[in-house]
Amino acid sequence: MALAAAAVLSAPLVSGGICVDSEDPEKSYRADFHTSLIGLPTSIVAWVILSIVLAAAAWLISSYPLRRR
Repeated sequence: MALAAAAVLSAPLVSGGICVDSEDPEKSYRADFHTSLIGLPTSIVAWVILSIVLAAAAWLISSYPLRRR
């Protein structure tokens, strides 16, 4: 359950950007940013990789048999 919550909380939900134009084309630029629900900067690629890692960890944890004494 905690792994699923971590995947949801790290999803890039808030997006924004800035576009600065100049008469000189070399000085013009554009910047985009994505922020997760918990306020950390993130990207779609980072979120997909994290989700895959968390899913693999959940699968490994659930595949181990419980040891009872």
